[in-house]
Amino acid sequence: MEYCYTASEDSIVYDVPAYTGFDNAVMKTGYIAEISAISGDFGLVSGETGDAGWVEMSKLTETGEEPEHSRGDINNDGKVDMYDLGLLSEHLGSREYLPDGIFLLRKCELAAADINGDGKVTDGDVLVYLMLICS
Repeated sequence: MEYCYTASEDSIVYDVPAYTGFDNAVMKTGYIAEISAISGDFGLVSGETGDAGWVEMSKLTETGEEPEHSRGDINNDGKVDMYDLGLLSEHLGSREYLPDGIFLLRKCELAAADINGDGKVTDGDVLVYLMLICS
């Protein structure tokens, strides 16, 4: 299930479901976490390559139903433009520091970001955005 981190202060992603343990990452306001299990007050953040750690569920809000996005329209404003390219660029840069299972974009936004339709969000999508925006 997809959740959004809504607390105003940063929070630690722990390696165990407790307020102690090794810090795996930090959650910031607006980050999206894929939660696969809940243990007490903590949710397990999971991604394609494994588990990233545990976060406090009280600081997360379920994202709910995913709105439908047109291909390329990441922010769902009805057009493909430089704002979408900026979101894509920010997402790609975040993969350097965010563990698998924690994202800047929701699944529906990631699906829209895959503008070349290859099933992945990569630099190849950036090139397609640039061609569309600059033409």
